[in-house]
Amino acid sequence: MQLNEKDIAHLAKLARLHLDATTQKRFAEQLTRVIEYVEIISQEKIPAQAEYESGAVDPLNFRPDEKKDFKAEELKNLPAKKSGDYIVSPPLT
Repeated sequence: MQLNEKDIAHLAKLARLHLDATTQKRFAEQLTRVIEYVEIISQEKIPAQAEYESGAVDPLNFRPDEKKDFKAEELKNLPAKKSGDYIVSPPLT
């Protein structure tokens, strides 16, 4: 599928891209290759229930929920740094 200049200009506008002529041509070539690749992939025959492959022994084997009783004072003493009743953490950047 070959994209024309009008298609590329419309896609660039939707993506809020400001492309010069050289970049627009390169974008058109790259996007055309992506679309052709997707067309190739979509033609592949995949079984209705393809077997899931994972390195994990059983990826959906969740541990059971268990209720644990904690005392408030124990929980307050867990953080490494505190300021009163608040936990001190490094600033997020």
